[in-house]
Amino acid sequence: SNIGDVYLCGDLNSRCGMLSDRVEPLGLGRFVDLPDQDDQPKDIPPRKSFDIHVNVFGHKLSSLCKEQDMVITNGRLEPGRFTCITTAGASLVDYFITQEKNYTNIDELHVSDLSEFSDHCSLEIKLDIKFQQLP
Repeated sequence: SNIGDVYLCGDLNSRCGMLSDRVEPLGLGRFVDLPDQDDQPKDIPPRKSFDIHVNVFGHKLSSLCKEQDMVITNGRLEPGRFTCITTAGASLVDYFITQEKNYTNIDELHVSDLSEFSDHCSLEIKLDIKFQQLP
């Protein structure tokens, strides 16, 4: 993040269920003066997921998101569909994750249907990114 915006996409083998990936505001501003955080979107909807299970990697991913001000976009821009479907069951383990400040750059996220080539569904992402030319 020191050299630019961060977007992560892939099979993370993390099952987050409905774990929170954000540190929710505590409303401390009514007691102490806090610096403005205007660069943080305040209208990020709650995340939904068809997958209710949580594994160790899910806890780690949730903690990473909280520590780095990142959000899981799965379940916010689509209904939280399963991304891995096998004979053993279905899970949501393929994610698209970005910094909270970049959430508004994502126009669409779609989990495609399963294909004959993989037991993972692909993620289709539409971004609205403005590039700045360096001098």
